[in-house]
Amino acid sequence: MLEDFHDVAWLAKTRAEGDVNAWLARLPYARHIGIDAIPDPDGEGVLYRLAPAPHNIGNVLLPALHGESSLPSWKPPVRWT
Repeated sequence: MLEDFHDVAWLAKTRAEGDVNAWLARLPYARHIGIDAIPDPDGEGVLYRLAPAPHNIGNVLLPALHGESSLPSWKPPVRWT
């Protein structure tokens, strides 16, 4: 799996195709947390999704920068181009 990242032809092919999920599928931690990528409906890049899973939920009693309750007016950027 990780050996694909040393395969220049595979890297070039998946990059040309914009196949971010092919890259994510080869990263053990990305597979563990269930992250995937979908094309941005606005055509401006890629949107990343994190699958809802019990092992992805932290301590809900602790404040976090990414939590809606701590910064309700701030929305983090989700596009990667």
